[in-house]
Amino acid sequence: MKKPTAIFQLLYPFHSNAATSPRVQRLLMQIGLAVIVSLMVGLVISPAKAQADRISEGDRPWVDSLRSLMRADRLTYVDTDVTEPRYRERLQQIAWDQAQIWGDTILEGDYWADEEVLLDLVQAVFRDGIQVAWRITYSSKAFDTSVCTPYEYADEDPARFTGCIPGRIHESSFVSMDLKSFIRDDEAFAEFIEN
Repeated sequence: MKKPTAIFQLLYPFHSNAATSPRVQRLLMQIGLAVIVSLMVGLVISPAKAQADRISEGDRPWVDSLRSLMRADRLTYVDTDVTEPRYRERLQQIAWDQAQIWGDTILEGDYWADEEVLLDLVQAVFRDGIQVAWRITYSSKAFDTSVCTPYEYADEDPARFTGCIPGRIHESSFVSMDLKSFIRDDEAFAEFIEN
């Protein structure tokens, strides 16, 4: 049998000059290959995870300022109705983007949420009478599945959520005035609220 190549010597810690049976050598080689493949798969899959918050170049001071003002309770919120279609559509898109992180947060637990994300509330955020941001609150129809077994049924079966607790997942985010940067509100992360 040939000696292992240099790439596998690091993964072959039990190698010695003493005679090792071919069966053990083959097993160690397979383990080494499995480790390499799993590391490669992890590197390929990990960038596909959802990422909350998007901060445009140059907006880091806005984020830092907003967070410090929020902690100091120096912000005023005023409910507003955004009627300009392009602004409303952009805020809706940001809400949908932000809700995608739920797959790695609240939906990892005992909750299921519908894909449709509603923009429930838009607020103008002021500091000393000057608007510094928008605050959006968004939600999606959801079920607490800790008390039922929805996955025993087909996705289209209306009985799928019988016995589950209906509600909505709510969350809020701050959006910069130019609608390019957005961060989740540290005080209003995704939360399930029963109907």
